[in-house]
Amino acid sequence: MYEPTPEEIKLKCREIQEGWNARQEFSRAGKPNRSWMAPIVNQMELTEAVQEFCSDVSLKKGGGS
Repeated sequence: MYEPTPEEIKLKCREIQEGWNARQEFSRAGKPNRSWMAPIVNQMELTEAVQEFCSDVSLKKGGGS
């Protein structure tokens, strides 16, 4: 059975943590979250999702875009 070395584990952990946003990093820090944090939103993804939703609604109502 393969067992990674401590160095391989550290490397993989760093790779995973690089993909974390501020909220994930805070929540995984091991400290209790006693206060509310505002949601973190990617404005570009939100804009695209709203445009897609509006396009879908328009098509269902028989309109075109």
